Amino acid sequence: MNTLFSYLYRDACNYKRFKEVVLSGQAVMNDLLPYLHDNEFFIPSEVGLDDLQDDPFTIHDHIWHEIDSISETLKNPL
Repeated sequence: MNTLFSYLYRDACNYKRFKEVVLSGQAVMNDLLPYLHDNEFFIPSEVGLDDLQDDPFTIHDHIWHEIDSISETLKNPL
């Protein structure tokens, strides 16, 4: 069993971008807490995932991303 991890970037104007990745093995929210700021936000590039904000940054951008969902999956990691 693997983990389907969905996360999002929401800029200051509330525009959103989503991404899903399949992680090897099973993960639950408690496994991710050490990587979260205020138990909610994280920086994907610090944990090997893609950052979703514009490059270069605009005045509406910041570094924080949010977890959308975590679920079990039979899919294989890419």
